[in-house]
Amino acid sequence: MKRNIILSFVAVLSIACSGSPKPFDSTVNLERITVDRNSAEIASDSSYMLSIAYLKPADAPQYLADSIMKHTKLLFASWFGIPEEFDLEASVQRHMDEHLDHAARNDVPGRFPFRLTIASAPAYQNSRTISFTYSWAVDEGGAHSNFGKYCFVLEKTTGRKLFLKDILRDEGEAEFMRIAETEFKVQSGMKPEERMYVLYKFRNNRFHLTETFAFADAGLTFHFNPYEIAPYSAGLITLALPYESIATLINFAP
Repeated sequence: MKRNIILSFVAVLSIACSGSPKPFDSTVNLERITVDRNSAEIASDSSYMLSIAYLKPADAPQYLADSIMKHTKLLFASWFGIPEEFDLEASVQRHMDEHLDHAARNDVPGRFPFRLTIASAPAYQNSRTISFTYSWAVDEGGAHSNFGKYCFVLEKTTGRKLFLKDILRDEGEAEFMRIAETEFKVQSGMKPEERMYVLYKFRNNRFHLTETFAFADAGLTFHFNPYEIAPYSAGLITLALPYESIATLINFAP
């Protein structure tokens, strides 16, 4: 009787363990989706032009695929109001139709441009994370166009978005920031003795990093978008920290 109870327990334990989800650390295959619209095909006197390329997971676990699409959706939501089912094609078509209708009703088709380009860099992956980096540029008829980077990093085993606080190890944060500030000065062409806040608008005159970052081939890479720490004329400011200089100071190091 005792032997039967033990065998039954082992059988239940075996089934439970075999059914447990295994940590996901494989490479995610991604499909590049493109969406193009040009109002010249419909109304030659209008200037609605759009070119989008984004990455869609082809074989990720459902929780990770959902997280990838959720954070990709945020990139488009402010322009197109993407619905829950992420119907980008339909949302873009609706946006163009509304744009053309507005231009026609106000008789300003030639002076009411909308030109948007969104391009994806190849996703960077290691066994624990996957990083997405998008470049965008938009012209809506103002004094100048706007542009920038949009990034997000996801943990593969949970699908959660990783913020800078998740990347930095508590015991290494001070040294990490020292290295980052030194590298920023070097990569910006500043002299070691130059004071950061004279050239850049850091909060409280203290160096800080942006949450627009991703793992990349060049290292842990931060993108300061126009106006974030410098005037529009300064353009996009990028800081890449080589992994060999920070590997012991961060979590999720490649």
